[in-house]
Amino acid sequence: MASDADMEDYGFEYSDEEPEEQDVDIENQYYNSKGNIETEPEEALSGFAEVVRMEPDKAEWGFKALKQTVKIYYRLGKYREMMDAYREMLTYIKSAVTRNYSEKCINSIMDFVSGSAGQNTGLLQEFYQTTLTALEEAKNEINNNGFRSYADMEDYGFEYSDEEPEEQDVDIENQYYNSKGNIETEPEEALSGFAEVVRMEPDKAEWGFKALKQTVKIYYRLGKYREMMDAYREMLTYIKSAVTRNYSEKCINSIMDFVSGSAGQNTGLLQEFYQTTLTALEEAKNERLWFKTNLKLCNIWFDIGEYRRMTKILKELHKSCQKEDGTDDQKKGSQLLEVYAIEIQIYTETKDNKKLKQLYQKALAIKSAIPHPRIMGIIRECGGKMHMAERQWAEAATDFFEAFKNYDEAGNQRRIQCLKYLVLANMLMESEVNPFDGQEAKPYKNDPEILAMTNLVAAYQRNEIIEFEKILKNNRKTIMDDPFIRNYMEDLLKKVRTQVLLKLIKPYTKIGIPFISKELNVPEKDVTELLVSLILDSRIDGHIDEINRYLLRGDSANGRKLHKAVDKWNTQLKSLSISITNRVC
Repeated sequence: MASDADMEDYGFEYSDEEPEEQDVDIENQYYNSKGNIETEPEEALSGFAEVVRMEPDKAEWGFKALKQTVKIYYRLGKYREMMDAYREMLTYIKSAVTRNYSEKCINSIMDFVSGSAGQNTGLLQEFYQTTLTALEEAKNEINNNGFRSYADMEDYGFEYSDEEPEEQDVDIENQYYNSKGNIETEPEEALSGFAEVVRMEPDKAEWGFKALKQTVKIYYRLGKYREMMDAYREMLTYIKSAVTRNYSEKCINSIMDFVSGSAGQNTGLLQEFYQTTLTALEEAKNERLWFKTNLKLCNIWFDIGEYRRMTKILKELHKSCQKEDGTDDQKKGSQLLEVYAIEIQIYTETKDNKKLKQLYQKALAIKSAIPHPRIMGIIRECGGKMHMAERQWAEAATDFFEAFKNYDEAGNQRRIQCLKYLVLANMLMESEVNPFDGQEAKPYKNDPEILAMTNLVAAYQRNEIIEFEKILKNNRKTIMDDPFIRNYMEDLLKKVRTQVLLKLIKPYTKIGIPFISKELNVPEKDVTELLVSLILDSRIDGHIDEINRYLLRGDSANGRKLHKAVDKWNTQLKSLSISITNRVC
C-alpha cells in the first residue's frame, strides 16, 4: 500500500468532482417521474422505483423517490403497498440522509396521512407504530422526547410542509455555484462567495459543508495552510449531523487524497491535517473512517520512509482489532490483515526477516477474513521476497504466483512486477514449466513490460546463454533496473551457465576448458570455479587437469577427493592470510 493508486485499488473513490454532479442521471429520472404524478401516477411509480434501483447505495434521491411513492400509493388507496414503501423509506434514516432532512420528510408524510386518513384508525395506528419503531431503532431525538402517538407529535409543534426541502434553498444553491465558477479565475472572490454560503444557512447543512470543502482546497492551492486548516476544522463540525455519513466520508476521502497527493515532504502539515481528521472522527464515533484514515496516514509515512512515525499508529490500529483480554479478535480478521500488510512491508524494507516470517505466518493463519485481494497481494509478495532471501525458490514461486493472482483480481499494476518475480523464481528453481503457459499469466505474455521476461524464459529453456545475456543487456530498464531482480541475477546466470555446461560436456569424456569458456562466454577462471562447484556437488563425475586445462570425466571419487583437498587448502590459506594481516596491523 505504497501509493494513492493503491488506496484507489482498496476501494476508496477519490474525486474532486462534487458527488451530486455524479448523480445527474438519477436526478433527471427523479424529476421526470415527479412530473408524471398528477397525470400518470402508475408511470410515476415505475420511475421512482427506477430511481431507487439506480443508486448503488442508499442515498438522498432514493429517499425522496420513496417519499413520493408513499404519497402516490396513499392517493390510489393502495395502503398495503404504501406501508411497504414507507418501511423501505424509513431504512434510509440511519445514515443515508441527514437527521434534519429525514425529520422534515417524515413530518411532511405524517401531516399528509393524518390529514387524509379520517376514521381509518387501523391504518393510522399501523402508520404511527411503524414510524415510532423506526425512530427508536435510529435513536432519533424525536423518540427520546417521549412521543407515543401522532397527537403527541402534532402537539409538539412540528411544521408540516409538502414542499421539497431543496426547493427552499435555491438562493443558497445559486450562491454556491456562482462561487464555484470563480475558483479558477478569481479564487479570492470564490472564497468570499463560499463564506457567504455558510452565512446564509440558518443551520449547519449540506451547502455550507460543500462550500467549506471548496474553501479548504482553494486555501491549499494558494499556500495559505493556516487558513486552510481553520476552514477544515469548521467543515469537520458538520459531519456529526449536518450531512450523511456516506457523503461526509466521500468528501473527507477526496480532501485527504487532494492534500496527500500534493503535500510532498511537508510532513508538519500532513501530521496536523491527519491528526485533526482523526480527532473529529473519534468524536463523531466514525470508527470505520477512523481506521481507514489511520491506514492512509501509515501509507504516507511508509512512502517517505518515516517508519518511526508509523509505530504508534500501528499499535492503535492493532489495539482496535483486539478483544478486551488483549487477544486478536478473529471477527476483525480483515482489518487485522490490513494492519499486518503494512507491518510486513516495513519488515521487508528493513530486511528484518525474523519478524517478517512470524507476521507472515500469522497473516496466513487468519481464516475468518475476506480481505481485499490487494491486501493478500501485498502479504504474498513480501512472503515471496522473504523466501527468495532464504534461497527457497519453490516456495517463493508459489507466493509470487498467489500475489500475481490477487493483484490481477484487484486490477493493481503490481501484478506485472510479481509476474516478473515469478519468472525469476521459476528459473532459479530450474523448473521446466513455462509460467506463461498457465491461463492466469497467458494474457500478459506479450505485454511490453513482460515481453523481455518471456524471451528470457525461452532462451533459458533452449540453453542459449549468449542470447540470454543479450536479452539482459538490451532490456536493462525492464529487468536489471529492478533492484530486487538485479540482486538475484548472479544466481540466475550461474544456473543458466550450469545448464548449458552440463548439456555441453555430456557427449565428451575429455573437454578443454578454453572451449567451454568460449561457449559460455565467460573467463576460464569462472569456468574452473563452476566445474569445481559441480564436481563437489556430485553433479559432474570427473576431475580437472589444471596443467593441460581439461575436464576429464569419470574417476569421480578421485576427482572429488582432489577438489575437496584443494578447497580445504584454499580455506586454510585464506584463514592464515587473515591471521597474519591482523598481527601486522
